[in-house]
Amino acid sequence: MYKKLRSVNLCDPHNPNPDPIAVTFRKARQTSKQTTDYLLCSDCEGILDRMGERHVLPLLANETGFPLYDLLMRIPPNISEPGLVVYSCGNIPSLDCGELAHFATGIFWKAAVHPWRSGAFTVKIDLQGHEEDLREYLLGMKPFPNDLALILRVAPPSVPLLSAVAPITVRDPNFNMHWFYVPGIEFSLHVGEQAALQFREGCFAHNPGHPVFVDPTVALTLGKLYRESFVTAEKSTRLAAALERRRSGE
Repeated sequence: MYKKLRSVNLCDPHNPNPDPIAVTFRKARQTSKQTTDYLLCSDCEGILDRMGERHVLPLLANETGFPLYDLLMRIPPNISEPGLVVYSCGNIPSLDCGELAHFATGIFWKAAVHPWRSGAFTVKIDLQGHEEDLREYLLGMKPFPNDLALILRVAPPSVPLLSAVAPITVRDPNFNMHWFYVPGIEFSLHVGEQAALQFREGCFAHNPGHPVFVDPTVALTLGKLYRESFVTAEKSTRLAAALERRRSGE
């Protein structure tokens, strides 16, 4: 993901640094440092790679297109209403829906079983005891848990969304919802029996049609999160100088 978010336009005088801008509520900086830690053995990392990551990464939005969106556009939508367009990924022979579900589950599981620290920021979510069930699902030992719902929303490529958001938690009186974003796709995981019932039909893992929602509000959600974070964040000296050069047109 970090490689995908590095600028390839190195000749841009306003962007001599190709590194992505990392933003938290506390600080914003342009950096090549990644959020990493020692957690899994090479065999387990290989499972996550072979069964999800290597297949999904080429489908993400990039500076020249959005391969997953292009695949969706080759089939008619199951539902097409104002504000609601749903496609069945099960109708795309070249798309392995199990790999998409495995990729998303692997990200959520890693965010739950280990705290990932990057400076003063820590990525850690609470799956309320489902960590073991998801571990066994990732190993192919169990099906996707019945009291979880995985939802996929795709952002139309009319607005480039070349960014990524690490897993975060959204609190609700009835259930917890965790979500993360990679270029073009928002994954959300709804936890609890009530959540599973409410979102069962739209669950990418449980519904045999593997529904994907094409939703322009994904851009609004990400834009709001970015603005709220960026405005309050302390800008690094190098980033502040680059922003000033851009504003002044130097």
